[in-house]
Amino acid sequence: MDALGLVNAAFDLVVIVLLPAVALGAVMSADLFKAIILFITLGLLLALTWVRLAAPDVALAEAAIGSGLMGALLLSARERLARTRPGRDRRTSHYPRWMTHPPPRRSHRAVSPWAASGLVLIAVAGLTAAVVTLPHEAAGLAPEVARQTPQRDLANQVTFVLLDARGYDTLLEIGVLLLAVAAVWSLGEAPEPPQNAAGPMLQGFVGTVGPIMVLVAGYLLWAGTDAPGGAFQAGVMLGALGVLLSLAGRHPLARLPGWALRLAVVSGPMLFLAVGVTMIGLGRHFLEYPQAHAKALILLIEATAMISIGVILVSLYAGGRPLSDESGTRKGRL
Repeated sequence: MDALGLVNAAFDLVVIVLLPAVALGAVMSADLFKAIILFITLGLLLALTWVRLAAPDVALAEAAIGSGLMGALLLSARERLARTRPGRDRRTSHYPRWMTHPPPRRSHRAVSPWAASGLVLIAVAGLTAAVVTLPHEAAGLAPEVARQTPQRDLANQVTFVLLDARGYDTLLEIGVLLLAVAAVWSLGEAPEPPQNAAGPMLQGFVGTVGPIMVLVAGYLLWAGTDAPGGAFQAGVMLGALGVLLSLAGRHPLARLPGWALRLAVVSGPMLFLAVGVTMIGLGRHFLEYPQAHAKALILLIEATAMISIGVILVSLYAGGRPLSDESGTRKGRL
């Protein structure tokens, strides 16, 4: 083994050791902020793992969603809990003011840290056993995918599988996001953001990187048919930009009327579904695109899905329904 191979092996070994260690730390940490930071670190380590496994599409999604957006959501939730429960020790529960002394502390955790850690270790052991027992020569459906991908004018096999061969999987994934934002909106209006304005550094940063993030999202969408990228990666990039704008006090959803916001949320899954039903009407199977128009239809679906995914992610970060009343007028403070 040459020097480069030794370096790669050492790097992989470090990542393998850090993954379960960071996961256990996130589960067992009694400090909420520390647990969130460890969770974000775990997402970045997983993104590195997917890169080492030659899966850049999954690495992009993991870094953007599993680490970036989820980290922002968790930190925002922690801040909101601190605002709604000032001065309350997170390790104690509420008790009536007439009580001279608080009642004995009781654990509110449904699962103890040791039990959760045991479940993590069992999952790691199961995955390890599954990987070790994989056959060395298992082509699976790879030859069939490699044979059909050029016929669809798609160089990226991941896009072919997710949007063409098994497009209903991607449709269901977008449907899950749609159900999530519907559940969040049903809980009530979005909480009022903090009154303190963002500092000039954050505002300047957003103003600088905002246009670049839009260009990167467009590139990821366009390149998704031939290279790593696609609707989810591009939509997450737009969602991350929306979160940055919200942190800077600009709140992009507040600029949209209620009907436009709802149209942006449902346009992706509705167009996806409409194309599939149209194919049935033309005598084909559900989401079976004509060979000559497969690339164009997939690009159209991904472009619309990108917008829906970005708006849904920002709506989830807002944490509630963006309507001020039943008539559908908008709140300027969202």
